[in-house]
Amino acid sequence: MSEWKTYQPSVVQESEFREIAMDFGDPLEVFREAISNACDVNAKNLWITCKTEQIEGREVLIISIRDDGRGMGDAELQWFWNLGRDKDRKKGDSEIGEKGHGTKIYLRSEKIEVTTKRDGRALESICERPFAALDNGRVHQPKVRELDPANIPNGTEIKLFGYHGNDFKVFHQDYISNYINWYTKSGAFEGEFEGHVRPNISVHLRALDGGGEYEDLISGHEFAPLSETLNKLFGTYQEKATEYYVKKWVRTGTLPNHPQISYQAVIYIEGDQAKRKYNKMLSRPGFRKYGAYKVRDRYGIYLAKDFIPVQQVNEWVSFGGGSNSVVLLHGFINCQSLKLTANRGSIANTNSAVLEDLKLIVKEMLDEIDAHLTEVSFFTIKEWDVEDRTRKVEEADYKTRKRRLDNGKTQLLKREGFADQVVVEPINEAETFGLLMRVYAMHPELFPFEPLDYNTTRGIDLIVRKKTHVPVSESELVYLELKHKLGKRFNHMFVNLGFIVCWDFEGLRDGAEVNSTIGESREVRFGKGDDGLPVYYLEAKGVDGRRIPIIRLKEHLKNYLAISFEE
Repeated sequence: MSEWKTYQPSVVQESEFREIAMDFGDPLEVFREAISNACDVNAKNLWITCKTEQIEGREVLIISIRDDGRGMGDAELQWFWNLGRDKDRKKGDSEIGEKGHGTKIYLRSEKIEVTTKRDGRALESICERPFAALDNGRVHQPKVRELDPANIPNGTEIKLFGYHGNDFKVFHQDYISNYINWYTKSGAFEGEFEGHVRPNISVHLRALDGGGEYEDLISGHEFAPLSETLNKLFGTYQEKATEYYVKKWVRTGTLPNHPQISYQAVIYIEGDQAKRKYNKMLSRPGFRKYGAYKVRDRYGIYLAKDFIPVQQVNEWVSFGGGSNSVVLLHGFINCQSLKLTANRGSIANTNSAVLEDLKLIVKEMLDEIDAHLTEVSFFTIKEWDVEDRTRKVEEADYKTRKRRLDNGKTQLLKREGFADQVVVEPINEAETFGLLMRVYAMHPELFPFEPLDYNTTRGIDLIVRKKTHVPVSESELVYLELKHKLGKRFNHMFVNLGFIVCWDFEGLRDGAEVNSTIGESREVRFGKGDDGLPVYYLEAKGVDGRRIPIIRLKEHLKNYLAISFEE
């Protein structure tokens, strides 16, 4: 038996660099990494500038990230370009990065320029077309040289040219500002806990639409200010008091089954109006802003590391008024034992037993919050608000519909032995169906079919049978599709379709082509019946096959019942 041999595993560098650079899906993550790096080098200020320049005849996105930290020497600059933390470089307690992966997001650029000054010595490093090199199976080749330090400030400036495919659309001032407040160290929520302070860095932002001045961003995560008691708010806002209510719960400690692991949790209850006073990215009717989002898409409970939110865990939430109550929550639970993926986008690498402990902490806090909200009648008042809004919506709807009836087109539907009935011209498919059924009940002789089944949830609207005296079980059953306006696009197939009933046509003339949902094509044909009155049908082009009759209800009523809605 031979002796053991030892293999030395290797890494295909260009593949690893490219894969890690591609792990970052959100282009704004570049700011998360830049802010974390600035904090690690004790920077007090970070300036972020987004602009475009004409370079070689095309508009190029340029992102400048400049800090006033301690700068980089040769070793730090080499680490900046390398993958993984240098074995001789120990991670400080305050540092955020673990694997040196973060700066690799910069590689998704056409060009990177780094200028840095440390201890009176200045360096410049440039890397041309780094991502193109990785795409072609080659490791990027940064170069470095010394500069005259006289006119170079302390700290580091990184310029990215053509970042993220030179895609401009996400670099809006409010969109970036909101991202920084939620997902970076500048917006960390550690200041909510006794013994902790807000992040000691000021971020100054000027995006593509930011104008000429920098915006000084708020340091620390922004919550709604705490409110008065719900009882006092009710005196001011009545049933809308819950919209303005804000209260905070804080808990710190160690996990029940892992006492060596600590956590810090903060949960705010924030009413909708309280949120909207500080968060200008929340969507609302008629609001158009790039990146706007719904309350449910952003709020709830997050797990966090370094007091930076990582992953939403709203599936853990169950309290109060059911699943909708998650929109009341603005909460985070921080745990330094969370194991994150390389791009810090997921907690997937974390021990499941640790996650179960964190889930238990969240449940205990939500039970406490639920008990408080019940005690102060929060959910009762909220129900009053819902009832009030429902009443106002229904009143407005009633007034609108009544106004249409008062000013709309109406006629009397007559039949011997029946009182005259007022009918209103339909303005949608549902009203067309209602009118069809009323006319059919009084004048079934006007239609060549008998309605048997009506279903609006899916498929074609009605099942009918041709007029006959045989039992339903022995009848030929066909589909009838109902339309308010029949146009050139038909959102069903023609198979098994026996009739079409519409109020009127929309842009259809004799010979016009109507296309089904699967690309079938038929032509509208205009003709005259034995009584000389107009008839309409669909037929397959160039084929003498089955015709699908069309009843144009508006004309049908005029021709057979002398009912006209014309002015």
